[in-house]
Amino acid sequence: MNITMKYRPEIDGLRALAVLGVIFFHAGFQWCSGGYVGVDVFFVISGWIITSLILVESQAGCFSFRDFYLRRVRRILPSLFFVLLWCLPLAWFWLAPQELSLFFTTVAAVIFTVSNIFFMRKIDYFNGDGDTNPLLHAWSLSLEEQFYLLYPAFLLAILKYKKRTVAVVVSVVFFASFAVAVRWQAYYPVAAFYLLPSRAWELLVGASIAIYSVFYKVKVDMACSALPAGLRSIFNEIGSFVGLALVVYSFFALNKSTPFPGFAALFPTCGAALIILCASVKGLVGRLLGHPIFSGLGLISYSAYLWHQPLFAFARIRSIYAEPSPADFVWLIILTLLLATLSWGLVERPFRNKLLVRTPTLVVSASAVSALYLSIGWGGIASHGYPQWVGRPALMAHLDQFEFPTVQNGWCFYSVDSLPQLKVGSNGVTCTLGPENTNKRGLLFGDSFAGHYEPFWRELANKNQLAIDSITTNWCYPAFTRTFPGPEPSRAYDQCLFNRDHVAAHLKEYDFIVLAANWGNLGNDARLREVLDFVQLLANEGMFVIVMASPPVYDTNVGDSFLRAKIFSQPFDMDRIGTSRDKPYALANEQLKALSIREKNVFFIERSTMFDPQGSGLDDDGKPLSLDGKHISIAASIFVANHFERSPSYRILMAKLAQTSAGKRKD
Repeated sequence: MNITMKYRPEIDGLRALAVLGVIFFHAGFQWCSGGYVGVDVFFVISGWIITSLILVESQAGCFSFRDFYLRRVRRILPSLFFVLLWCLPLAWFWLAPQELSLFFTTVAAVIFTVSNIFFMRKIDYFNGDGDTNPLLHAWSLSLEEQFYLLYPAFLLAILKYKKRTVAVVVSVVFFASFAVAVRWQAYYPVAAFYLLPSRAWELLVGASIAIYSVFYKVKVDMACSALPAGLRSIFNEIGSFVGLALVVYSFFALNKSTPFPGFAALFPTCGAALIILCASVKGLVGRLLGHPIFSGLGLISYSAYLWHQPLFAFARIRSIYAEPSPADFVWLIILTLLLATLSWGLVERPFRNKLLVRTPTLVVSASAVSALYLSIGWGGIASHGYPQWVGRPALMAHLDQFEFPTVQNGWCFYSVDSLPQLKVGSNGVTCTLGPENTNKRGLLFGDSFAGHYEPFWRELANKNQLAIDSITTNWCYPAFTRTFPGPEPSRAYDQCLFNRDHVAAHLKEYDFIVLAANWGNLGNDARLREVLDFVQLLANEGMFVIVMASPPVYDTNVGDSFLRAKIFSQPFDMDRIGTSRDKPYALANEQLKALSIREKNVFFIERSTMFDPQGSGLDDDGKPLSLDGKHISIAASIFVANHFERSPSYRILMAKLAQTSAGKRKD
């Protein structure tokens, strides 16, 4: 028995709105800074449709797990496999081995529907790391399929009980998931974004609408059906308008810095729910969303969602020195819609038709293609991106130049924000650079901009018999206050407070302290003044303070640009990379230098003593010193240490360090 739902063009229009939001966000259009919530709208729609079908089929006595999952296969896999087919050759020829290995791992994760878990461990959705990952958007597909692996059995199990019991159980799961979202968003934000426990409530928003409408025989486009006709239309019109306003508001008001998901996710999810409940083709919002342009775009929204990220990612990869222009993205969006239309007509719609594609054919073809993609993926993983093929050996020699020092690769930077396996607390304050058994002990204190100087200071420590404890973590600029530029509450915030308290308690054990941080970012507000006061306080207490200048900051990821140039057999031209973002960093460096001139206990290590005074930004072999446009790499940190050792400032610094002693400071 084939049960279908009444077609509502306004829901396809809502799909169109959702996919456009996601596309505009991934295109980098600042005016659509919250467009990522389009995925949340999709979750609500999906939860409503799937739950409605399960309930209606269950009541009719014709629900089948086999048919349910075959519908999911027909809906998801053909278009997904088609897009993957076109991604493979571009990835093969355009990605570096390390990136290709990551791509093949992602392919395997997508096939196994665990890509959200994989990305949770690899990529922060909001920090730009995923902009060049062609399959980043597949996280939502995996999460949705994980939900539907469990949900039908769960729903059928509770349907055996009374309606009130069903409502109570669903409500308990809903609020539990929402509580997880709020809690994880504060302490595990990356996990909160990607994982099912913190996202299930969004699908249950739609599910609740379906349960309400099916149990109580209420048409979902007439949610106020108990009211007189005139009053009902007014309430439905208001409800649908508020729903549309909430979704559109989310697109414009939310951004990458908004704690999400959590309370902010209520705007798009409640907005979508109100549209489902209240909008109809008889109302203004329903007519707007149901317009053939919007409803037509809604029909191809799944294919458009699949195509847009690979197109944008590969365009960014091919654009070596800068982000593609807004005009480029407009053309890419047009191409996305054209390819989506073709995919929908040639792949998506035919595979949904049981008469055109019989079930045995579907199962065999889906299994065979899955096995093919998995074999390709495992081959890429096992070979680490096929480094010996297609001219990659020469490229491999450059890859070790572009690593950041963290606890993962033997250094000290304690990145609790991106490494969930790290525990907040004392493990982050126990790492030492240089020989342990020495009479001269120092401290490197700060955020990731202090972390990238760890190889620099290990070089100096080993050559001058210095032991330097490194206490560094995300966003934790040197201070003894509770202010924090990163998300709070968060694990990084907790670690930062621990670090600051630890340094304050043990400061007298050190002969000198080295401070480094994202000075340019602090210069955008009063926090740099706080650092200046902190340095002044330490100097007044007799502590010898060394302040590290921020390295040159660029307008794009320099390391990626260098590798892209090598892949595309082009000479690398550092002069083509802009430096407009460096202005606040250069200004902050000048303010810190001015303080060092006034205070005899403060020594400022200038850029010119570490980096090429001519500003080439390259090492002696022509490789860039910048890792990602802000930080420097391990190799670059060692290089600038050697460069610094040849400067007069190095000899002055070593002479001053020889005179320092923890016992000489004020008590």
